Amino acid sequence: MKEIHSDRHLKAYGSPRMTTELQEKHGLACSENRVVCLMANNDLKARHKASFRPKTTVQDTTQKASPNIPANTEKPSAPGQICVSDITYVATREGWLYLAVVIDL
Repeated sequence: MKEIHSDRHLKAYGSPRMTTELQEKHGLACSENRVVCLMANNDLKARHKASFRPKTTVQDTTQKASPNIPANTEKPSAPGQICVSDITYVATREGWLYLAVVIDL
């Protein structure tokens, strides 16, 4: 089990996959409960992959924040004079999609 776990691609193996690996590829008869106990006794733990979080902005703390221009201007008298926008990512089954929104104030 230590040899299997030492492989950099297999360090993510928990007890279910470790049991399957031992039974099918190494021909060892063992139950999942036994593998759980042995992994715990040898401090072998599955490594979980961190979820992806897109980062759209890298903040520079040495710079001043941008002024809130729409708050400091008069109310628009006609459509299309002041627009604001933002973007975000949306996780879908097909992958990450961009969502951009533009609002006419």
